Amino acid sequence: MAKIMTCGLCANARGLERGKDYIEGIRVSGLPDLADMVSEADAFISL
Repeated sequence: MAKIMTCGLCANARGLERGKDYIEGIRVSGLPDLADMVSEADAFISL
């Protein structure tokens, strides 16, 4: 299963409006979430 998240700071810098410009199901995250995902994952892809 893949989790798709967006960085809140990056989204704000690009003018995206929470709840309006996001695809349904996308979760806003930050560096603590990223650290948790990397430490728990067998594989990690960042685009």
